[in-house]
Amino acid sequence: MKRTRTFLPAGRTRRAAARSAALVLSAAFGLQACDGDDDVTGASRPSAISDSRNDFLPTFTGPRNPDLDVARAEVTFDGTNFVFESTSAGAIGTTPGALFVWGVDRGQGIARFGDLATRVHFDVVVVLQPGGTSTVRDLTPGGTPQNLPAGNVTFTGNTLRATVPASLLPSRGFSQERFTVNLWPRTGVGQNSQIADFAPDNSNVQVRVMR
Repeated sequence: MKRTRTFLPAGRTRRAAARSAALVLSAAFGLQACDGDDDVTGASRPSAISDSRNDFLPTFTGPRNPDLDVARAEVTFDGTNFVFESTSAGAIGTTPGALFVWGVDRGQGIARFGDLATRVHFDVVVVLQPGGTSTVRDLTPGGTPQNLPAGNVTFTGNTLRATVPASLLPSRGFSQERFTVNLWPRTGVGQNSQIADFAPDNSNVQVRVMR
């Protein structure tokens, strides 16, 4: 078979080689890297998350209720607040005590789920409990939990929405416009088997800037 070779300009070739080397290092050490033009490695560009219906994790041991099945999710940032919004396949509140956890990578995110989700990186979590106390929990050294005002978290039908002041999510290396996120509903804390779904399945998505 005849092989076709593609030649790139020298500058582009050097850049591609450097990018490849960065990706290798990122994969080896579980880190995320970015350059001036590309988004964070392993994270898609800013967009809404569209998640398949009824895609519960095979490791999930809780009830397969539709409120634990994410259909759509998105985080927007207007320079003052982050708005976390998700839509489930069923009415929020169907599963008593359910938690909707957003992991946010602000620059020091690491994978914390082992083989379950190797490309989900975060260094802070926004834990939303419909009808209960919702918190922001900084996982970096010295971080302390901060409760969200009850009025900042609302749910109607299948949709859950939370407004988080930018001051509660300070940078840990990335600019706030380049934070990346992932959402996972769960039935409790302590065991990975309590996680029902990841949205997206095994990656982060960059927040969308609204200004």
